[in-house]
Amino acid sequence: MPAWRAGSRLRRAPSILANRLAHLEQRNILLRTHDSGDRRKTGYRLTVDGPTLIPILVEIAAWSARTDPDTGAPVDWVALVDADKPAMIRLITATVREGGCIFVGDNNVLAELARGADAPSG
Repeated sequence: MPAWRAGSRLRRAPSILANRLAHLEQRNILLRTHDSGDRRKTGYRLTVDGPTLIPILVEIAAWSARTDPDTGAPVDWVALVDADKPAMIRLITATVREGGCIFVGDNNVLAELARGADAPSG
């Protein structure tokens, strides 16, 4: 899986982020990597165990999207998760294993749904 690059849009103090990333690394959820061209750049990859957390994260994200009026989660995504959570978890897991994300980037779940990939039906 491609590495996730820390930093660009995060709004946490660097020490808090570093502590959280170290905790996830110690728990075998993330693997720290270094850019082959610039060893100062650090990235993170999910380990084999990392995607096992996706069902929990989907539950938390869906609950938050339903209860937080300021959520950034698209309404359509929340509706799809509510309509067929197991299918969405499978799609999210497959996308993440291929190096994609849920909402952003070239390979993301929302784009995949727009292309008609195994969209859950209500």
